[in-house]
Amino acid sequence: RVLPHPLSPTLPSQPQPSSLLFHPPWAHRLPDQVTELAPSALSFVQDIFHQHDQDQDGLLDSIDLSELFSAAPYFPWEGAKWVDSAEASHHGGFTFNGWMSRWALTTMLEPETSLAFLLYLGYLGDIRYAVQLSKRRGAERTKGKLDRTTLKVVVLGPPNAGKSAVLDGVLGLPFNKPKDCSPSVLQETQGSVHTQAEYHPGSRMVAKTLEKESRLFSLTLHEPSPESLSPYLCSEDTIQTCDVALIVYDQSNSQSRQAAFQMLNRLTDMDCSVPCLVVANKSDLPCDPVDVSLAVDECNALGLPPPMQLSLKIGDTSSLCSLLMEIAFDPFPYVPDTPMRKAAKQTRILLRKVAVYVSVGTTVGVIGVVMWRMYTRKVETS
Repeated sequence: RVLPHPLSPTLPSQPQPSSLLFHPPWAHRLPDQVTELAPSALSFVQDIFHQHDQDQDGLLDSIDLSELFSAAPYFPWEGAKWVDSAEASHHGGFTFNGWMSRWALTTMLEPETSLAFLLYLGYLGDIRYAVQLSKRRGAERTKGKLDRTTLKVVVLGPPNAGKSAVLDGVLGLPFNKPKDCSPSVLQETQGSVHTQAEYHPGSRMVAKTLEKESRLFSLTLHEPSPESLSPYLCSEDTIQTCDVALIVYDQSNSQSRQAAFQMLNRLTDMDCSVPCLVVANKSDLPCDPVDVSLAVDECNALGLPPPMQLSLKIGDTSSLCSLLMEIAFDPFPYVPDTPMRKAAKQTRILLRKVAVYVSVGTTVGVIGVVMWRMYTRKVETS
């Protein structure tokens, strides 16, 4: 049974947010801004988890979730696009990490849905300010402080580079997991039946919540489908929605490396300021040393660190997630040196040199004038 959206006018008995929903602040969202829960709503969501974790095992199972969403018309994370989108237990329950990650992902993609389900869960704050729009990324970088708590990473790369495996690794899913499994909690909560026909490979987004500087951040990774890939490589507005671009290639395949760096070059041709991290995936497989050297040279030519070695078969992605967080906080070492950026850097160096020469010349001139006046006075007195 298809249930109506919680904000639909066909549900007059349901709680309605204020008229601000019809003129939401995110209606005029710029590419480098993101919608996220306000601190009061974020605290409410955290408290709700702990209140309904009845056995205090750090997990919301199907029974906990059924009781939690009993007042809602439907389960918010039902459907193929939410399968394997955040951390879950082996039985499909929600960990605290997975719970917070799903809220961050929903608020970023569907802020109206987050507002509605906050009301269903009993949020008593002013719903008009439960979801906020982040500051522009350029303003945050100028200030040197990251205010936003939701970070978006786009995962680019040629086919068979292991992009989906990277997303699975971020969630802690097993290597080479079957693609037709969906979390049992989605089936048990609503009583629906998921079949293989509902799984649609293609565009996918996952989220993972991390703690840094005593704050919770949600790291979202988006793997575009082949149909939605082109805008990230051609439109500056699209790539500017991302905090980091993750370029993944198969280190054991030279053609994969070439295709990945072609994508990277297309990003640099747009002269965008999005930091880029190159990952040499499948590092456990034998590879040509020449390819490894060429990849390092290509990164050096763009002013980027060498590719990060990654093997999801024998390792984990904790170091990758930590590095992505570091890049989001300090992006400049990972911003490619485009021709325009190199020219601007050379201009700044030249201006600094000119400023030093002018400063030295002025100082010498002042000293000369002072010494001349002292000399003339001494001559006059003698």
